[in-house]
Amino acid sequence: MPPGAGIARAPIEPPVLAAIDALKRSAEKAKRREGMREADRFYARALELAGDDHAEQSVEIRLGRSRALDALGDPRAARAGYEDVAESALELGLRNLRGAALLYLANSDQRQGLAAEARSRLAEAETLASELGERPLQIRTLFESANLHAWFEADPDGAADLLRQAIELTEALGDLALRIEARMRLGSVLFNVGDLAGAERALTEAAKLAGETGSFRDDARISSLLAYVAYFRDLDEAERLALQALEWLERTSDSYLELQNLRVLAKCALRRGDPVAAEEYLQPALPLALEGGGWVLSEVYRYLVEAHVAQGRLDDARDLVSFASRSLPEEDPYARAAVLLAEGIVAAATDEPATASTAFTESLGILEENRLVTDLGEARVAFARSLRKLGETTGARIELERARTIFAEMEARAFVAESVAELRDLAAGAGVAGPRTSS
Repeated sequence: MPPGAGIARAPIEPPVLAAIDALKRSAEKAKRREGMREADRFYARALELAGDDHAEQSVEIRLGRSRALDALGDPRAARAGYEDVAESALELGLRNLRGAALLYLANSDQRQGLAAEARSRLAEAETLASELGERPLQIRTLFESANLHAWFEADPDGAADLLRQAIELTEALGDLALRIEARMRLGSVLFNVGDLAGAERALTEAAKLAGETGSFRDDARISSLLAYVAYFRDLDEAERLALQALEWLERTSDSYLELQNLRVLAKCALRRGDPVAAEEYLQPALPLALEGGGWVLSEVYRYLVEAHVAQGRLDDARDLVSFASRSLPEEDPYARAAVLLAEGIVAAATDEPATASTAFTESLGILEENRLVTDLGEARVAFARSLRKLGETTGARIELERARTIFAEMEARAFVAESVAELRDLAAGAGVAGPRTSS
């Protein structure tokens, strides 16, 4: 018999398995410290070692690498990776990995405003999590279900209940990363409905837990979220937190989170009456937003419009509204509200009162219906300023009073003070008010 004839192919050697496991651990560590690009390199090397000889490990590595690509601002490659993992896991009977891939796809769907697709994937993931009894998968299913409730079903209370349930499960499980994630997600939901105190408590708890991990990425995510809370109370503190988060995010190369952080810095600049600085923050954010699409792209366009109008660049602002309208995700109410606000701001600046009123009224209705309270308060201020610019002082006063009530209930100290000051200016017959200027 010739050498090797009839002999089965030898399985992958234990030392190679150990090397693959070590590379996977290094990739996970790199996500927290060195950054996503370094994590991607570790995943790529692990895939080379696994080759075709160890399919299960290969699927798991490809899932981790897809997550890294998502964070690096390549959502198309990430989605292709998630879909590939979901199919491979189905063929190999790896139900836990299929469930995980479906959840990441559902998250990607929701970011792009694809609610129907997200629901379908989430339903299968929920079934798998229940049948497998795998606690981490059950918790992550609660995360995505809560996001669907809050974002597309106008049910933030249901979302908060799901996340509190997730927090209880993470405590029993003892998984630190999931404990942090659950609190961050709860903080985001509470922030959107105007419960700034509740959001701050949840995020502060997350920050304390993150201190145990040494993760720059967790620190950055939490600081960025806390910056949004501070934005309504103390503008200086909001900028400090957002700038600190930006430094960490640049280090970890997490493009999607960096994009959202640039947005809060632009909002701060607009509040200070510096539209040029706002545009400087938003310009590097725009290519990242264009790549991913969805609500965040609508938001970037909306604030770029405001920056351009403040600089008197009305033609540029009109063009941006047109671009925003063409890229609007149909199923996402928040994105539609943002584009309508941009349209209303431009219409007011170009003396089109009917168009402005229609756009603002529809946007306010969407925000109110979906209980996006923080955005509703800001939108009423923007409407009031537009009405004042158009000479409709009575309507401006009504909208400012409504905004002040919202901000008072939120305990948004800075916005209450600004609303009172603008109302005082209106009563005195002063000129058109604008954002706060730096002292």
